[in-house]
Amino acid sequence: LAEVQQVQDWAAGLGGRTTAYIALSNVQITPTRGFQLGRPQFTSSFFIDPQTYALVSDIRAVDPPDVPLRDLFTGGPEVVIGQNMADLNDLHVGDEVFVSGTEQKYIVRGIVPTEAEASINNVFASFFGFAYFDIRQAAALGLSSLPNTIGIALKDGATPDDIEFAVDQLRQMIRFRDINTSPWIIERNQELADMVGRFIVAMGLGALLIGGVGIMNTMLVLVGRRTME
Repeated sequence: LAEVQQVQDWAAGLGGRTTAYIALSNVQITPTRGFQLGRPQFTSSFFIDPQTYALVSDIRAVDPPDVPLRDLFTGGPEVVIGQNMADLNDLHVGDEVFVSGTEQKYIVRGIVPTEAEASINNVFASFFGFAYFDIRQAAALGLSSLPNTIGIALKDGATPDDIEFAVDQLRQMIRFRDINTSPWIIERNQELADMVGRFIVAMGLGALLIGGVGIMNTMLVLVGRRTME
């Protein structure tokens, strides 16, 4: 907590904002339907402070429509899930689910767009879905309530050089296992897009080559038969 507070004070001094949360991939959610249980599913789970989590722009629910994420939590045993998880498990707002670590049923308070968390940087959330919990529920699920991730948004108008300078300061202040920045993510995504583009071109050229060989063989056979006739 002292390190989290140190980072928060440092970011505030730069005119930025922070949010501290827990990101896990070993939490299991099981839908309940009356006396029947659905298929247990591991999800990317985020134990967040609903009031500070959306640093850059609001995360708004698709159900109930257009409600900000911060307004979906009321302080009880509740969960907000991604659209892909809702579709996979036929879950709706008001449904109850079991969460690993407790026998308490959790109520689905909202469904948010899949792209809120699912991306090439979080493939697990893209395929298996994700869920938000209030960080105050971590202890009830037998989890540590200490954040393992800090999101930082610098003041508006920060340049890539400002971001690099901030990263250097962070590295000197606290030893982080992993640091990501928006410019780095954009550059990495561009590199991946270029690789996929080159792969598609190579596959297309290979398909043309194979098709050309097949057509050539067919024509040789036809010409050979006509020659004998």
